[in-house]
Amino acid sequence: ESGHRRYLAAKSAGLTSIPVIETTVPKSEAEQRIRLVKMNLHNRTYIPSVKAKEIESLIYDYKTMLKEQHQPCDMATIKAKVAADEELSIKSIEKYQQFLNLIPELQKMADAGVPWSALVQCSTFPPDQQQLVALAIRGELERLGDAENISRQWIVSFIARRRQEMTGITEKPKTVSKPRNGTTIIR
Repeated sequence: ESGHRRYLAAKSAGLTSIPVIETTVPKSEAEQRIRLVKMNLHNRTYIPSVKAKEIESLIYDYKTMLKEQHQPCDMATIKAKVAADEELSIKSIEKYQQFLNLIPELQKMADAGVPWSALVQCSTFPPDQQQLVALAIRGELERLGDAENISRQWIVSFIARRRQEMTGITEKPKTVSKPRNGTTIIR
């Protein structure tokens, strides 16, 4: 698997013999795609939209593979497998799934450097409300000049205000304080 890369690298390095690891042939295309993702995990730096699509693909491939093998394929098991493959927490996997519910404009903003983990908090909003979030962020981009300058906290606060306006339910904000020993307490 992926031997062509190792072969070309060894050839370029002037090696005459190449060590190999023998594996079994994948039983299905789904299993083959899962193996390829696992092998290439550390070879690339992903933008959030690409990582989210890769995770979506892995989830689909695990469902397919487990069904073909007549094994139980509940979502908790599948998410645990994907989290292990991606070396992420299950919570991160769920956030990437939420990311795909964002409108394309918010996804592009995340790919450009706007904190994506804050943006996913509006993934349950209808598209018109997400558009209002995008409009506000565009205004901040014009004011600050760069996506890196928009704070995660500003986005979280703005989305919380939008949610309050939509639902009419006032959420009590969390207060974070740091005692002298450096630990964080959330009240």
